[in-house]
Amino acid sequence: MKKKKMKKLIENKSINLLDLVGKIDLIEMYFLMQKSNLFIGNDSGLMHLAALAKVPTIGLFGPSDIKKYSPFGSKTLAIKSPKSYNELMSYDGFNPKKVNSLMTGLEVDHVYKKIVNFYKDL
Repeated sequence: MKKKKMKKLIENKSINLLDLVGKIDLIEMYFLMQKSNLFIGNDSGLMHLAALAKVPTIGLFGPSDIKKYSPFGSKTLAIKSPKSYNELMSYDGFNPKKVNSLMTGLEVDHVYKKIVNFYKDL
């Protein structure tokens, strides 16, 4: 299902995307990131690699401890879901095998405003 959605997104000619999945290694990704103006992504190894490459980096987090897992550097921002683990997981019928994300509390408008303010201050 995710591959079909990604393929449809990549084939959309009104969006300029480059699919590098499985085509380059981490060293090549590091050098490519150095040419980037901004990295926005979830809490992942690539987020930390972008921060290491000194790219302005915005990390999106679920209920993780951002003090512990935020990207390092002066040009970084961590945006965390306002919902706790308990709020996201302790409801009747919760099944961890069927949950795709714990970032459901991140609202687009909230994230957008934080990104705009962060980018203005660079």
